[in-house]
Amino acid sequence: MKRILISHLINSKIIKELFGGANAPLGSLSSRIKLCFCLGLITKLEYKEVNYIRKIRNGFARQEYGLKFSDSPVCDYTSHLRANTPDGKRFSESIWQRNYYEYIVRDEQALVSIRYYIVNNPAQ
Repeated sequence: MKRILISHLINSKIIKELFGGANAPLGSLSSRIKLCFCLGLITKLEYKEVNYIRKIRNGFARQEYGLKFSDSPVCDYTSHLRANTPDGKRFSESIWQRNYYEYIVRDEQALVSIRYYIVNNPAQ
């Protein structure tokens, strides 16, 4: 949102004042989303979708640990996402990968093994 807005502003030192920090007029993602919509730079659907993404981001940012995409309200927000993907295709199924788990790479050998798997595992 910031890049979209800046691309429509004149080059001035005032831009830093507008965007610099949480207390700046355009310091929050929420205020940037609203201004982009009011200026006609994003559609109503994009406005709604970016707000859902903002809520998801805020949910993860405010949690100390343990939040998953399958947890409510995150799952509820993701179910509202309806926009096309950048390549123009619609989501025919859930966009979230099932049975996903995180893995901590603990040493060089584990990293090499993971890289080998990524390169040599056929796409399914």
